[in-house]
Amino acid sequence: MVHWLGLGHGDVAWLLPFLVLQVILVLWLRKALWLSAWPVATAAAALSAMWLGLDGRVAVLATAGVSHAVFFAMLGIGLAVSLRPGRVDPVTSIARRLDPHWRPEMESYTRAVALGWTLFFLMQCAISAVLLLTAPREIWSLFVLVLDLPLVALMFVAEYVARRLRFPDHPHVGPFSVVYALREGWMR
Repeated sequence: MVHWLGLGHGDVAWLLPFLVLQVILVLWLRKALWLSAWPVATAAAALSAMWLGLDGRVAVLATAGVSHAVFFAMLGIGLAVSLRPGRVDPVTSIARRLDPHWRPEMESYTRAVALGWTLFFLMQCAISAVLLLTAPREIWSLFVLVLDLPLVALMFVAEYVARRLRFPDHPHVGPFSVVYALREGWMR
């Protein structure tokens, strides 16, 4: 994708606004110390690329790849750890907090959703690695730079549809409530 946009010529300084956005996101989420690894890894990749004198396009792709891998790996591992026996995963915790009509029988569904998100995040990393090793650079960059966010949105829509089908008579909260709850709760 970097190639199609004509980006990546020269140094990786144009990535600085994205790094600033990552830092702002971490600060907005408040106390998300573990999430600070994401902009730190992005900055380290960009600085390493500049220090090694990599070609601009290669440097941008390497930085984007590191950022993508660290972000999705952190989310996947964080969710996987929360699914251990005796722990309450963030999906269940958020559902309990947001839903005044919460019923204990919903917990198996919310844990399955958390497992689904865990697999989704880790598959993002795995697919990226496979594409990086086997596909043309343009295909890999399309996946990492363009398709990742639409795939996240598609996952949210799929979960919402599944929830509506599984609990048709139950009142449902919207996605913005979930984003707010993530900011207030789990991401600490």
